Amino acid sequence: MVVESEIQIYPDFYKVYVPDHSSQRLHIPQAFIAHLNGKRLPEETILRSRHGRTLWHIEVSQVEEGVFFQNGWRSFVTDNSLELGDLLTFRFDGVGAFYVTVFGKSNCEKEEIRANNASIGDKVSRINKEEGDPIEVERYVRDKNPYFVTKMKHRTRARLYVPVEVLRDHNIKLNRNMMILRDPDGKNWLGKVASWKDGRMWIGGWKAFCKWNNVGEDDRCICEFVRGREGKKVSIIQVHIVRARQEARRHKEMDNVKAII
Repeated sequence: MVVESEIQIYPDFYKVYVPDHSSQRLHIPQAFIAHLNGKRLPEETILRSRHGRTLWHIEVSQVEEGVFFQNGWRSFVTDNSLELGDLLTFRFDGVGAFYVTVFGKSNCEKEEIRANNASIGDKVSRINKEEGDPIEVERYVRDKNPYFVTKMKHRTRARLYVPVEVLRDHNIKLNRNMMILRDPDGKNWLGKVASWKDGRMWIGGWKAFCKWNNVGEDDRCICEFVRGREGKKVSIIQVHIVRARQEARRHKEMDNVKAII
């Protein structure tokens, strides 16, 4: 309840996407910055889909012209196929992330990139056609286990950022003394849980994990929380790697079969 009250003190804001001005970076309205009452946004923030499971890591720059979403913004634009006139609404969580909803020319919300709906029982992840083929999460994740999906980019190789909303929603506590990242072959990698003062949380050891497992650009990792006997505390994250090229090939083959039928 405390978190909700903190979220509501910050107003939402919207931006109309104009490629000539917004394709490389996006200006954050000064009126919104004023509501922070002197608090600075973190140098790296997170943009999350409305349902909170898909995220983009964005660097925030403060220059003479104002405050901008900068490095990483172009990936958000590309992944969501933003077009001239699209309307984006932003809701700040009071810590270090913004929930983003995109409305298209039809004046309706665009089908968004999703890694998991609000219900963890819905095992088919919906990835919109602009972002790529859908992930059939039920092929990877055990029933009722919470998870999140991260898309590999060069800047996210060093750390695995853990969505605090997932931890909160499912009452999960990470074991700070010993955290294990388990790859698809069952090999365990020792990770270290750390957090910033603004509440964001990440796990070290991710770079070595990705290098050993050859996780490439645009590959997606389904990070499944494996609960211990106590239920709340988690010491293991099972990582399922969905290769971008293999997944695209598989869905192409499926489309060919459907065309024949």
